[in-house]
Amino acid sequence: MTKQTLTIVGVFVLSLAAGCVQDDRLIRLADRPPELPPSNLPLQLRQKNWVDSRGAGSCVIASSVYHFRWMGQPQIADYFRKSYAGGQTDTGIKKKWTEAKIPFVFTGDRSYDRSASAAYGDPSFLEWASTTRRGAIIWYFDSHCVNFCGFSRIDGQDFALLCDNNRVEKFIRIPKQQFLTAWRGYGGFACTAMLPPAPRLPFEGYRTVAN
Repeated sequence: MTKQTLTIVGVFVLSLAAGCVQDDRLIRLADRPPELPPSNLPLQLRQKNWVDSRGAGSCVIASSVYHFRWMGQPQIADYFRKSYAGGQTDTGIKKKWTEAKIPFVFTGDRSYDRSASAAYGDPSFLEWASTTRRGAIIWYFDSHCVNFCGFSRIDGQDFALLCDNNRVEKFIRIPKQQFLTAWRGYGGFACTAMLPPAPRLPFEGYRTVAN
């Protein structure tokens, strides 16, 4: 071994002894807090309802715009906002989503009998839409469409959280079972784009601490 090699080895050993190789460790701070709601589009991106030339509301299109923005599709959202207005049926909005080449799944339809004892709609669809953080557009309230933003547990009680395009400032909380009964009574329609939702908000779950 040459004198130069011995010198390099000696410097490396001294570096280790002096602590130049740092052994950091991770300290876990907290679990990720639940998102409230799972589909929590920022206020400035929530689309408000508007009327067409005949004075008809555009709630289905406004809900679709919210949904596409949440799915990271601003160009499609802007296209819908500029191109469509007025009332829509479930058949009509599904046709528009298809023409825009949006892959989607849905449950329920608008052709139901209000006098029937059992309304139409699969609650497990909404459970899936909430768990995957996609949300959905749904029929809710009389002749109205809103965004279903997911289920959340608040103070020990389960709620459905909605964004109504007539009042976008705050999410609406409705006890879960009460909501499901009403939703099925309004026809049980829900439609969700098969696209990845916005990423979760960052949070400090771990911190590096030097030994």
